[in-house]
Amino acid sequence: MKKMLIPILAVLSAVALAETPKRPMSLVVMWDGARADGIVNAELINLRKLASGTWQKGYNGAWSFCGKPIDDARAYSFANHASIMNGVTRQKHGVTFNHTSHLCDAKRWPCWLSRLLDAKPGLKAYFSYACGDHNWATCRDERVAHRDFGGKDDENAAALAALYASPDAPDAAVMMFEEPDGIGHVKGFYPMSQEYRKALETCDVRLGKVLGAIAARPTFADEDWLILVTSDHGGYHTMHGWKDTHSHTTPIILAGHHVVNGQMAGFPRGQDIAATMLAHFSVDVSGMDLDSIEIGKKAASWGPAAKLDDSLVWYYPIVARTKYLENAVKGGPGSVLFGDEEYFNPKIMKGRRFATPYLWIGGDEDVPCGARLNDSVDLFLRPGPAVTLAFWAKTVKREGRQVLFGNKDFARAGSPGFVVTSGLHTERTANGMCLVFATPEGRDEVVGTYDIEYGEWGFYAVVFTGEGQAWFCQGRKDGCFHWVCARAENALLGSGLPLCIGNDGTGSYKWNYMDFLDDIAVWKRSLTLDELRCIFKAGLQGRQLKDVVALDVRSREARDLMDTTEKAGVVGK
Repeated sequence: MKKMLIPILAVLSAVALAETPKRPMSLVVMWDGARADGIVNAELINLRKLASGTWQKGYNGAWSFCGKPIDDARAYSFANHASIMNGVTRQKHGVTFNHTSHLCDAKRWPCWLSRLLDAKPGLKAYFSYACGDHNWATCRDERVAHRDFGGKDDENAAALAALYASPDAPDAAVMMFEEPDGIGHVKGFYPMSQEYRKALETCDVRLGKVLGAIAARPTFADEDWLILVTSDHGGYHTMHGWKDTHSHTTPIILAGHHVVNGQMAGFPRGQDIAATMLAHFSVDVSGMDLDSIEIGKKAASWGPAAKLDDSLVWYYPIVARTKYLENAVKGGPGSVLFGDEEYFNPKIMKGRRFATPYLWIGGDEDVPCGARLNDSVDLFLRPGPAVTLAFWAKTVKREGRQVLFGNKDFARAGSPGFVVTSGLHTERTANGMCLVFATPEGRDEVVGTYDIEYGEWGFYAVVFTGEGQAWFCQGRKDGCFHWVCARAENALLGSGLPLCIGNDGTGSYKWNYMDFLDDIAVWKRSLTLDELRCIFKAGLQGRQLKDVVALDVRSREARDLMDTTEKAGVVGK
């Protein structure tokens, strides 16, 4: 009987052990002023491990590179710090500008660390920051251990790493790094200066020290960590604080046992951090009236294809000197040239982008030129159309808003459809390359702008997803790949007009694009950022899309291609 009892007790013991809940622990790290595209333009090894689910065994990685600051205030630091901490937007917490941080209503809208201690009085919370009372105003709860490091980010990280090695380790912590914002204001957020990239890399080293201290904890195997890294805003040139997409595209990265692997659906927001962290500790937020929802549990519905040419509909590599554009997609629809054919002719010129000709579109205000893509009207009439347009362009500085591509009547503001145009700007941005699409309110949403490297070839891509995202990407001569993303759930993309090259959907816009285009491609699906980066990086090496169409971006070859770091001088003039 005793011999039978021993194995039964062993089994029951094992079951009890397996069902013992792990201790929930959490860490939020905020990098002030970190652009989302920094993750591919700087060597952020630790951040990439969190995002890819390779940080520690059993931990998944969920990420979004189209995170959103609050939309009822401009993209200033302290308004978004308050939303990250308090889980509500400006209308509730009261912080609009940096100098109004003292107005944060932390009594009516406590920070999530306070709410956690209310629900779980036995836990410990910790808050370290860089901007003194401006940050502490979001909490003002002496139950929360706190310390102002005054911008000394190295000391900030070292102190938290030491805490994790001690018996006083907090169950929940928030740590804010200031350096990227400080450097961005001096050297530039975009185009991404070397100093700004270095600041991001230094923050990643600091993050690595803290993550190392967490993983080295003797009790780590018995703990259930949720780690989140985010930013309060992006930046453009040496500025932020407006409602442009450069400032309003941020990274949100989660690592945990219970998050999805891969890209998160929709638009995770800074204010969603509060509900996400409280849910990790099983705190019910339903009665708190937060502007915050739990994120990290739903994956995006779109992802990479097995080959880059999957769902490719039109492709114009411009391989021969001809007065006709020939679609390289076998059996694909063609195109019709309009305007004066004498103007519209691919030319071979010294210093071409690839080893083949490229498209030069002439014309003038009296003779608009372009190419109309056959059967393209229906492409944008589908509900939630998933479409990608990618191309290379070399622009000579000209006056006017030239249209490179479009299916809308650009001369009529707010008309349905979209265009890609040069020479347009948004609030506080310089003239540059923009994506413009129509909204149901009858206005034009401007996405961008990107600085044009005049006289140089640049890569651009437009991606509309079925989840209501409008991505606009730029690849620059220095090898940097940038993106911004706008909400486009209600975008009016179907215009009843065809998609045109070098002109808008009417074909009669008087400022058609009179510069150079190459390797033009249109897909009936949403390409991922990695797929677009592969096309861009191949182009820097002189390879066109047709040379890498069979590439799977999940392969080792693709990873090696994306990891290349070509610098200035590789792109021909």
